[in-house]
Amino acid sequence: MTSLFLKIMREPRPVRRALGLLLKNIPAFQYKTRVELFWENRPHYAYCVLKGAELAQKLKIKDISVVEFGVAGGNGLLNLEIHAAAAERATGVKVHVFGFDTGIGLPPPVDYKDLPYHWQEGFFAVDRQRLASRLQRAKIFYGLIDETKKEFIASSPPPIAAAFHDFDYFSSTRSAFEIFMNTDVVLPRSFHYFDDIVGGDIELYNDQTGQRGAISEFNAANSDRRFHPLTYLHPNTCPFHWQVYSLHLYAHPSYPQFISDDNQQLLLRGR
Repeated sequence: MTSLFLKIMREPRPVRRALGLLLKNIPAFQYKTRVELFWENRPHYAYCVLKGAELAQKLKIKDISVVEFGVAGGNGLLNLEIHAAAAERATGVKVHVFGFDTGIGLPPPVDYKDLPYHWQEGFFAVDRQRLASRLQRAKIFYGLIDETKKEFIASSPPPIAAAFHDFDYFSSTRSAFEIFMNTDVVLPRSFHYFDDIVGGDIELYNDQTGQRGAISEFNAANSDRRFHPLTYLHPNTCPFHWQVYSLHLYAHPSYPQFISDDNQQLLLRGR
């Protein structure tokens, strides 16, 4: 109980987190409600997976993929499995989970854009055997992303609805982005969480290096697909709200498909 209390108090919003745990089993506070209130564990994972599944449901797509780039200890991927199962129950959309990792930690930095003053080769190795014993549905592609992305695309996965970017480096993140150049394996709009774009006075993340640099380069190089921050989340105070983006594929054949409320007529009110 003590450890649970300490964990809750370390949350960015401990009172909200505590309420979420207390109300979790009350019918009025089912999964979709808890996700909207950011009460779930790793609320950024929950939000992106659920919103991706809901979009697929509106587009009448039965299967989607959610992807974690950078598995490390494996806690995020295990959590992703939980939210994939919950989103399936909430929407009826089948959620396939994939992870990408070298398995042996970070490769050597390519240049200054990989922030060698903050990251080092070998950080975040995976205990592959232990993680495999706990995973229920996820498939991990082990190796350098330059090669594993080819294997992933060749497997004809369901379209990606949500992705969680934790490759740390500019170079690895940029390489992963090449997956999203293949329209067949991505929804017309998808949800993306970037773990390393805020940081502090050591990291000093900026728009020329690291993940933010990769986003800037991708957007500058492509007029038909771009990452955009979810500005509607910014008035909230959860830190992750500044780390979630949507990727728009403007030329995707399903991009213009109407999914909104079909009754938006405004009536003139009386005095």
